[in-house]
Amino acid sequence: MVDQLRANKPKPRKLTWQEHFLRIMKKHKRQLPVHTSILAAVTGGFLVASTLYTPAEVPDVERSDNNALTASFVGDVMLGRHVQDAVDQKGYDHLFEYTDPFFAASDYATGNFAHPVIPADSDLSPNLDLSVNLRAEPESLDVLAERNFKVMNIANNNIFDYDYLGMTQTRDRFDDHPAIDATGIQTSVPNTGPVTFDHIRYTELEGSGLTVATIGMSDVIAFDAGVRSNRPGVATFDVFAHVMRAIIEASSQSDMVVVHAHWGEYYDSQVTTRQQEIAAAMVHAGADIIVGHNPNVPGPVEIIDDSVVFYSLGNFIFDQGWSRSKQSTLAYYELGENGEASLSLQLFSLRDAQPRPLMNTSLARLQMENTFTKMLEDDQWTKNSDGMITLTLDHRHILGLEEGD
Repeated sequence: MVDQLRANKPKPRKLTWQEHFLRIMKKHKRQLPVHTSILAAVTGGFLVASTLYTPAEVPDVERSDNNALTASFVGDVMLGRHVQDAVDQKGYDHLFEYTDPFFAASDYATGNFAHPVIPADSDLSPNLDLSVNLRAEPESLDVLAERNFKVMNIANNNIFDYDYLGMTQTRDRFDDHPAIDATGIQTSVPNTGPVTFDHIRYTELEGSGLTVATIGMSDVIAFDAGVRSNRPGVATFDVFAHVMRAIIEASSQSDMVVVHAHWGEYYDSQVTTRQQEIAAAMVHAGADIIVGHNPNVPGPVEIIDDSVVFYSLGNFIFDQGWSRSKQSTLAYYELGENGEASLSLQLFSLRDAQPRPLMNTSLARLQMENTFTKMLEDDQWTKNSDGMITLTLDHRHILGLEEGD
């Protein structure tokens, strides 16, 4: 009986190819979360491995004989805390391994010095009103001077990390150094009478004979750190008439004006209306390059009448661990003898505080490119086959050339 029932059991119908496909899709749908997790893990592992283990090449930077001026602009330079730990292990040269060729080819370099100069054996106490107290060793000035840094900005919220005496001692160390200076500390601003803009620094460059004026000002300062009528302090944007007059004075005494603007919010790449209005006014007063910093992440670039506004170049050397705060940039400037200037954005990623060149295919590079170019017109920038963004500017006025020369 059983055998007869088995013999009479209908045979399963052969599935069509459409039915086979639907069955496979249903099975895959049930396992989709597992497959997605595996794919994400493999992809993430590949991206991390490619970043960690892909060898980087030291850039080859050759200065053209037709260049009248070359310069390097960077954002926040922090050589203390865990960066000091890296220096103790590998030395300062390790930090600059991939950026030294640009500095060697530069007549002038500048950045934001994100701490006071306080030796480890100093008896100065940190400012207890602040949650973070950064400092750098005195030898850091020599390290930067060797790389053609001519002026560093100290108009920032960190210069008071060791209170007022820490600020004045840092200013004095820069003043006493034979090869590097600091901008951003004003002696005083009287309640009445003329204002002396003694925070402007003039650098006469050998060879070209051009003079670069560097001015540092901050929109973000520690409590009671601003300049007063009776004591030195940080030059700020509070009295904007003074800002404009300082730039006008610098423009009349130099060939090129570089303004450091310490502004914006931490870890925010958005540009405020206030920043745009300040930037436009400073350009119209005579600023050629505006170097923004403080957010610790890259921000947009804007070109106004052939002047460049870097709203934030982000961290150049720092020890912060977030992915965007590890995005590092060096803007390399070349001014030809005909007055045509180019600014190329060299993009890096910080690893153990060292800026290392980013792969052309990396997600970080794409993110940085999108951030930097979001305020630029299509005809204001180009991108070559190596992924490098370049801005082209008419800077004939820096060389005293007229239209048609």
